[in-house]
Amino acid sequence: MEKLLLEPYNKEWPLKFQDEKKQIYSLFGSDVIYEIHHVGSTAIPGLKAKPIIDIAIEIHRYPPSQTVVDGLIKLEYKHLGECDVPGRHWFIKGSPRKFHLHLTPINGEVTLNLLKFRDVLRQYPDLQKEYLAIKEKFHGHFELDSHAYNLAKGPYVKRVLAMNI
Repeated sequence: MEKLLLEPYNKEWPLKFQDEKKQIYSLFGSDVIYEIHHVGSTAIPGLKAKPIIDIAIEIHRYPPSQTVVDGLIKLEYKHLGECDVPGRHWFIKGSPRKFHLHLTPINGEVTLNLLKFRDVLRQYPDLQKEYLAIKEKFHGHFELDSHAYNLAKGPYVKRVLAMNI
């Protein structure tokens, strides 16, 4: 299992997202893809993060067809299915890991939550600092895909998502 350290914000992360977005979009186009979003900690300027770019893709027809899955596999993504998150097919890329890809329906709950969390933290530096403190407290205690790490961050994420901001 991989262990990655939190790194200071890197201005290259949005550029890596844009490059990956272009590759994915050129493979499928607007017939399959509604929108591609940079989400997760690497999408929040100034926030320390694991150097893994999170991408949320809203597709017109969900669940994804085998053709869509095979196309992402050709781009070196590994398909992991829903991984206990209904409404999202999850893919990873790289060794060490470079990308997480969340394939969702248009306006699916997973994507809407990822976007809201990103946008709230971008807008409110105090919330960003609070999130970083939680990440630093628990990071390194769990493996990269640890359910326990996500559970440790979970109450904070739920609190932010519940805010009427």
